[in-house]
Amino acid sequence: MEKNSVVSALLNYVKGEQRELDLLIRRLQLTECKDKYAADVLLQMKDSVSLLNPDCFSVVVQELLKVSWFNRSAEVVKLYHSFIVNLVSAHSTYTEAVLTSMVALFMPKKGVTAAVEGTSQEQTDEDRQKSYEAAMIHVHNAIASVLKAVPSAGHMLFSIIHDKFPYIFHKDASVVEMYIQNILYVTKYCPPIRSQILSLVIVKMINLDTRASRELIEEANETDSEDEELFDLEADATPKEHVDESRNKLTEADRLDTIMCVMFNYIDSVCRNPDSSLNWEATKKLYLELLSLFEKKILPTDECCHTQYLLFYICSLKPSLADGFMDYLWKKVKNPNEDKIYRIYAISYLASFVVRASYVSVRSAADAITLFCEWIHRYISTASHNSMHNDIAHHGTFYSVVQAVFYILAFRQKEFLEMGKANAFFLSLNLQTIVTCRLNPLRVCQPVITRTFASFVRKHQLAFCDAIIERNNRLTVPIAEEVSGPPHLESYFPFDPYLLIRSSVKVADLYRVFDGTAIIDIELNKEQDEDDFVQEDNSMVVDDDFGKSPAEAAFLGSISPGFNAPIHSLR
Repeated sequence: MEKNSVVSALLNYVKGEQRELDLLIRRLQLTECKDKYAADVLLQMKDSVSLLNPDCFSVVVQELLKVSWFNRSAEVVKLYHSFIVNLVSAHSTYTEAVLTSMVALFMPKKGVTAAVEGTSQEQTDEDRQKSYEAAMIHVHNAIASVLKAVPSAGHMLFSIIHDKFPYIFHKDASVVEMYIQNILYVTKYCPPIRSQILSLVIVKMINLDTRASRELIEEANETDSEDEELFDLEADATPKEHVDESRNKLTEADRLDTIMCVMFNYIDSVCRNPDSSLNWEATKKLYLELLSLFEKKILPTDECCHTQYLLFYICSLKPSLADGFMDYLWKKVKNPNEDKIYRIYAISYLASFVVRASYVSVRSAADAITLFCEWIHRYISTASHNSMHNDIAHHGTFYSVVQAVFYILAFRQKEFLEMGKANAFFLSLNLQTIVTCRLNPLRVCQPVITRTFASFVRKHQLAFCDAIIERNNRLTVPIAEEVSGPPHLESYFPFDPYLLIRSSVKVADLYRVFDGTAIIDIELNKEQDEDDFVQEDNSMVVDDDFGKSPAEAAFLGSISPGFNAPIHSLR
């Protein structure tokens, strides 16, 4: 290519002679364009950016930004990189167009199987994925250089990322997956917009999560199993295609599963050093950002089933994070200025977290229950006698905290009994005062939690609830055709069993499963005298409802100033 031919074409373009420049750009855009020709054109373009006045050459620049450059030789990649940096340095007006063209590459039109043009047809999908990821490094390096040249372009970049986000139900799931991976990678070199990008991804996750309830996931999996059984009964049927057992049958759940895998890997990449040790400063910053997003996005949404496990996972990295999360939730619960519904959600999260997180020690659980009971006793002593009745609307937070105590004690009873000075701990809770108070929490708490707790405290003579339960049952005997019972608290336990298949490997070892040791008397014998309840009942059986998901039963299972303090010191 002749020297200064690009400059000549640009000058002629200003005079109205467009053919020469058009031919040059069209040849550059061809897939079969030789790297030598592309390098010569880009070298001259790089040195001529001062001529590319937006008033005359905006269309030309748009065409140059369509050139496939990121999968070419190292020389072409370097020259294109220099060209766009020089371009935005000379004409900041082009910054939005340049960033838009780069972000568009986060979402390959043909998906992962053909992500990079020019790759061999004999390559496997895995090889193409690796080629695409290698090419994307060049794109990210270019974006980082543009942001360095135009420091104020960060918010413009996020706006483009937001607008370009693909449809969450795109026919090619890998397109959404790769887009999310790429925008999360952006946070590594553009930290100021990390919270915004995380918020964008979490909102998309919540949209999927609320459409994929545990009931729908289980129903879809059961329906698929039934279809397979029916198919097997048909002797003359055509052999069925292999079913991928690693995929969720519900589309929304499968998409959410993919994003959860990406997010868990992202947390690891931020919080872990190359030698797998914990990077505490990076971990703390990410935790605080996720906690802020939890408060704004996740906590107000009561239908979330899995998105909250991002907090569950990051809290497992260090005990002080788990203590900080519990402290944040508890301060929200006891703050009378908080909206009541958020206080109830917060205690639901706290109880479920203490029960299900295997990294929450029994000592921490005991300290949490101690705080709960102290608050309960203060509430009982200060509540007006005129309001001493089962009014969930008025006393909803109180009943929720009491149910949290019952739930944690029943679920982790074996650990509490084996704990040092267990008797002193149980006596300090003064459970009998709670169950016999005029607010009558045994009538409002979820029946399966009430039954399990009553059996536990009766067996160990910590409190006696059966007479109260019997009285409550008599007060709610249906009359005539009216079958509606007393109002009960909703059974919302955010950390119910994790049902997403592929991403479950990240939480499986962190999750406490109910071991079936809770023994309860499902049907109280009305003919027994009250004294009989203190005798050891050898006929007790395990309640099959306890610890199951809602589909199987009714029960399952702020950036705090005291971030580094253990929960038992935050009173």
